[in-house]
Amino acid sequence: MGLKIHKVEPYKKGMIKKTPFVRRGNVAGRLVAIMDLKLDNRELELISPISRVIKVGEIHEIVTTEEQSTKVCNKVGYIGFFEVMRGGVLEVGDTILIKERTVGEILGFNNAHMPNHMNIVIKVKKRATGVKLNLKLDDSVLIKGRRKRS
Repeated sequence: MGLKIHKVEPYKKGMIKKTPFVRRGNVAGRLVAIMDLKLDNRELELISPISRVIKVGEIHEIVTTEEQSTKVCNKVGYIGFFEVMRGGVLEVGDTILIKERTVGEILGFNNAHMPNHMNIVIKVKKRATGVKLNLKLDDSVLIKGRRKRS
């Protein structure tokens, strides 16, 4: 008798209409690489799940976009990579602060480079890079979860 694997993805099937999380802790880290790159035709596909777990010691990339699409982002800017110092659960809509300054809100996630790293795509008013934001190595990254259920 084998283990039965369910292939239903509840986010993709529309089974989850609002966040299932009542409370979550903040995720914290530090920048370990600063980037200066913008692309206009990236075709960065966002995955359907609205949440991801990240663990202490992992390194992930922060990507900016002005686009509102939750499927594919073309015009992107690259902030850089951060090392997770306090892990947790990320969710679409969480706020990202770097050096205690709000940079944007999570639009979605891309797994193109997994298992190496995940792209965390954030919605911004004006697409930016790490250099344009005048970021430095070891600058703090804080990802704050929404306080209320939506």
